[in-house]
Amino acid sequence: MSAPFPDTATVQAALSLADRAPSMHEPPPWRWHVDDNRLHLYADSGARSHADPDGRDRVVSCGASLHHCVIALAALGWRARVRRLPDPTDPGHLAALEVCPEPATADDVALADAARRRTTDRGPYRDRPVPVTTIAAIASRLTPWGVTVREVHSVSRVRSVVAGVNAPSGGTTGLVDELDGAEDHTVLLTLGTANDRALARLHSGEATSLILLRATMAGLSTCAMTRPFEFADTREIVQREAFNDRASPQVLVRIGWPARG
Repeated sequence: MSAPFPDTATVQAALSLADRAPSMHEPPPWRWHVDDNRLHLYADSGARSHADPDGRDRVVSCGASLHHCVIALAALGWRARVRRLPDPTDPGHLAALEVCPEPATADDVALADAARRRTTDRGPYRDRPVPVTTIAAIASRLTPWGVTVREVHSVSRVRSVVAGVNAPSGGTTGLVDELDGAEDHTVLLTLGTANDRALARLHSGEATSLILLRATMAGLSTCAMTRPFEFADTREIVQREAFNDRASPQVLVRIGWPARG
């Protein structure tokens, strides 16, 4: 007897939520394939950008979609077991998901609801401090992925580097504006991994997704960024000052209270 597998409507609902994940690429660089008993995540080989020459942002974005899919399945009553990088001969095959029925918890449902409500907020945030306890509670959930979270205190230095060079992706004005907003009562976090290999990048995308959803559940606005790390000087500043040269910076996440509401 074959193992149970969700019906087409359930799979489509899960993948629809997976497609709501934040992407550092436009269009999103992931591709999902479903066979008789698994869901497979692939990096779209056609989603290449001159601003992402080594594909870091592509894999980070795919990691966010992977996490969105896992929480969507959980909310629909299916627990996923994830095999990351399952095929050594195909580096674009990032994950294979096997599922089994399991009742959804209230937290599963709340995370999926947050995924539906989450938006990227690049505007100014309210002049109200974010509780340290909220940030600590979110960061404490990242242990399974081996991702380290630190607050970036050298925002003005990062901004100066970005403003002083030409971005490979063409122009820095919008990016500088986003970093300007990180100098108020918002928190600018950076996610770091022990190395910069594909699995670490995938994990950092999953962790980014969780941070954004937990912040949304707490009523906070968020904006995930990787463009500042297009510049070697920016990466060096964050690596040295946030991680003491012990982790590779992957993503910046700005968190604060929404300007309205």
